[in-house]
Amino acid sequence: MTRKFKYSLCGFVIFIILAVSACICTNNQDELIQDDKVAFSPSKECENTIISLIKHSEKIDIVVFDINNDNIVEALQKAEKQGKKIRILTDKRQAATKASKVIDLYKAGINIRVNSKNKIEHNKFAVFDNKYVITGSYNWTNPASERNSENCLLSVENEDIIEDYNNRFEYLWQINTKKKSEAWFHKKLNQKQYNNRKYITKQQQKKIEKVLDDSIQTFSAKGGAVIVLDADSSQVLSMTSIHKGEGVVDYIADYTYQLGSIYMPFTVALGIKQNVVSNTTEFDVSKPLNVQGYNISDVNPLKVDKITLQDVLSKSSNIATAQIATDITPKQHNKFLKSLGLGEPIVLENLHTAKPILPDLDDEITIANLGYGFGIYATPLHVAAAYAALVNGGQYHALYLKKSEKTDGKQVIPSQISKEMREYLRQVVTNGSARKANLSYVDVMAKTGTVSKMIDGKYHDNIVITHVVGNFEYNGMHYVVYVLLDEPQPTKQTYGFVTSGWNAVPTMAQIINIIAKKS
Repeated sequence: MTRKFKYSLCGFVIFIILAVSACICTNNQDELIQDDKVAFSPSKECENTIISLIKHSEKIDIVVFDINNDNIVEALQKAEKQGKKIRILTDKRQAATKASKVIDLYKAGINIRVNSKNKIEHNKFAVFDNKYVITGSYNWTNPASERNSENCLLSVENEDIIEDYNNRFEYLWQINTKKKSEAWFHKKLNQKQYNNRKYITKQQQKKIEKVLDDSIQTFSAKGGAVIVLDADSSQVLSMTSIHKGEGVVDYIADYTYQLGSIYMPFTVALGIKQNVVSNTTEFDVSKPLNVQGYNISDVNPLKVDKITLQDVLSKSSNIATAQIATDITPKQHNKFLKSLGLGEPIVLENLHTAKPILPDLDDEITIANLGYGFGIYATPLHVAAAYAALVNGGQYHALYLKKSEKTDGKQVIPSQISKEMREYLRQVVTNGSARKANLSYVDVMAKTGTVSKMIDGKYHDNIVITHVVGNFEYNGMHYVVYVLLDEPQPTKQTYGFVTSGWNAVPTMAQIINIIAKKS
């Protein structure tokens, strides 16, 4: 290497270092613009100006038609965490769209309202620290930066303009009341709607939501949930959660519920798999089952002394399923539960469920109780996915929303056992507690469950969660439908009963009618 080349190389390196240093210095300088500025899109100019103002301001008042720009939303959420005073007014119709991030901002704790006075809140302006105003056609959205022809104007320390915009903001903030905004947000957060609509149309989805809402009103329930899956792949086709009480409750994901009798089919399937029972096995149900001094009885004592395996589910026998469970080892139980996805939370895009609670199978009483679902807690999503594996040929698939997210299934029970389970579950509909779902045009299979709620450390027989999970085939598709009602009340039509067969089951039947285009 010649001396001249070395000097040239050194000079080039020094130039690069100085250039990088200059960039670093520039980036470390105050990013706020000190003079009026006009910017146009598609470009990042408006977006970057807004983000810079958010970063450098302590008091931020915003009126904007639409908000879904990822970077602006992130900047607002960070500003809220830093304790900055933020107020946002936006259009409620746009806020209800799938792309909107308004709900996310509200959940982040930002003081945000939707319009209740004027038909459309179409303003697009913001005031920062009573020093800066930005306005123009620019909506705070990704398309406004990336695709649309927009403009924004930044006005700096113009007292007359700032006063006018401040006055307008205060006027709009007062006429669009907090009370009406809170009611809107409460409704949206408690009526979560998820729908991939591969096999469920928008019209069907609206009908499903109405059926659930009508059932909640008919039975004076606190709320409820509906899930529809493709049974063969576990693609989520529809999910709806509605809560009528105080606070925000997503029945689908936020909480786990004791499974009760709805778990019985899993006990039966595992018993067949482990060769502890067969279709010729008989169970003595003439008296309570005594397990280490603890008596297990059937809720509705049977009028026979013995039943066979094919009657266990249709008669919903605690005694029989407890007998099956005690013949299976704790290791086999645990392995089976985890193979059905009952060991971990479920993650679906922005939906993250609670983790199931599995019993510690360290004594025979706990194992016996597991047989009929006492002591095991899971979310409705977990139940629906696990049930699909029982009836689809024995394959457990992780739930997914989009076709690209589909994963291969894992065989958890032999296909022959799955076929046998469908026969037993069909009898629950023809001869058991799910008779109100015995439709003329399709063979429905199902299992019901009614679980007493614990309040102040005590179970209450008439304060219950009722749920049902079923499956049916129609027009080449195999569906799973799950329905939950929270604290349904007795009515004249139910003759004072609150069990699942009187409320959750007819609700499921109506939803099946919608899917099969019978209503």
